[in-house]
Amino acid sequence: MHNLGKEFLIMSDENSFGGPNRYYAANNRQWWKGDSEEEKRMRLLLEKCQEGLQKQIELTCKQWNQVIREHIKNEMALRLTVGDERQAVPVQVVDGLPSPFVKFIQELRKDQIWVFIFNRPLLLETEKGVDIILKNYDSIRDWNGLKEAIIKKEELYHVLLFINALNKEIEKLELYEKIANIRQDILGAYFFNIPEIQIYWMVIGIISKIINADAKDLAVVVLIHELAHAYTHLGRDIDGEQWRTKAFSDTDINIVEGLAQFYTSVICEKISDKNPNIKNAYKKLLKAQKGPYRVHEKWNVNGEKSGEIVRYGLIECRSKSITQYSEFEQKLEEIRNRIGRRINSFQAILF
Repeated sequence: MHNLGKEFLIMSDENSFGGPNRYYAANNRQWWKGDSEEEKRMRLLLEKCQEGLQKQIELTCKQWNQVIREHIKNEMALRLTVGDERQAVPVQVVDGLPSPFVKFIQELRKDQIWVFIFNRPLLLETEKGVDIILKNYDSIRDWNGLKEAIIKKEELYHVLLFINALNKEIEKLELYEKIANIRQDILGAYFFNIPEIQIYWMVIGIISKIINADAKDLAVVVLIHELAHAYTHLGRDIDGEQWRTKAFSDTDINIVEGLAQFYTSVICEKISDKNPNIKNAYKKLLKAQKGPYRVHEKWNVNGEKSGEIVRYGLIECRSKSITQYSEFEQKLEEIRNRIGRRINSFQAILF
């Protein structure tokens, strides 16, 4: 139980992945102890809403951990184990809130509002249901089974107005915009100086309610994203090389998060035959993200060759310590053109 990460930060440029405001740049496990007010409130609400969620997410991460690692290894052609040398990156499901998310919670202090936030999809469907009843009121009011429970049309209309007003009040909170503006990992985090992955079951529970996704499916998406960070950083290429930690930390967040998001998208698609809802959870989460979490959408311009282009871009970024996003974009374009020429030459030989 802890409010994570206001101390032990590596000081570097604000736009870098390991910048001064990144709680996951901490270099040891000496987190602040004890529950914050926000953690206590959210834990109680989540336990009322979905009992046993922490255990469910722990089991989900355990079940998918190795499956995801295998997919990432295949996509990136990087290994955490080379010969007898093994780089351990443990995954911990953590009972706490990261500091950037606490600010989001603090803006919504009233406990009453969370009950309605958690049940927003149900409220929206209720509004639709009451509207259908109202539109067909005259044709059903004389049904025998409804006579004892019948209410006046005007009363039903006021119920619809009330639910509509409540939904509009929740909409005014601009939850998606507030979440998107956080601009750093909050559902889980890769602590690259330890190294360790932490999965925040409470945040996953809260966000899953907001975006109307299953919490377990969302947990898999988060696990893919954080493992992608670990493999891009510590995975060894064919020459046994890794991304140097200082360079990884100093690299533009658009590159580091873009790479993690790109591979999250790819792997969600790969495992969709086992569970299509995971891909749906990824797409729903994407609607509550922007900036560095959306740049990868521009990379996928060459169809089935996009994986090859990004993988070459990743290797060059690591080996040449590319830290600026503009330079990385230029490198991707060079690789794209090179692969395009190779394909054209091959087709010329065939035809």
